[in-house]
Amino acid sequence: MTQLNRTAITNHAELKYQIMLLTDRKEEQEEKVARAFKEMYYSLHPMAIIRNAINSFSEDSESKQKIVNLGIGAGASFLIAKLFSKTSLKGYITSMIAEKATKYFINNKPDFISSGIDKLKQYFNKNKN
Repeated sequence: MTQLNRTAITNHAELKYQIMLLTDRKEEQEEKVARAFKEMYYSLHPMAIIRNAINSFSEDSESKQKIVNLGIGAGASFLIAKLFSKTSLKGYITSMIAEKATKYFINNKPDFISSGIDKLKQYFNKNKN
């Protein structure tokens, strides 16, 4: 970053030069602020927060499994509510059966779900590279 001259400006050329220095300084500061804002935005992104929270539980596999099961249960309930409308009797019965089936599957087959999630991670990481 260039240093501004703190002497009195006596002619038009010095004024133009100081304006140029100030403009350069302003652009550098705007780039720094934009970069800091992007870093803050990405650190506050919901997936980054969830990923960081799950990674913080990586040493305690039991807690990690409970959190994953809760997340999967919440996601399954959300998808069932979106897929099967509860406004009709048929939709209500279908959604109840689907919820019971997914809860049974989540509670009794957590290893199967974890391996499926790991396979999805590997697939997306492989396609990302």
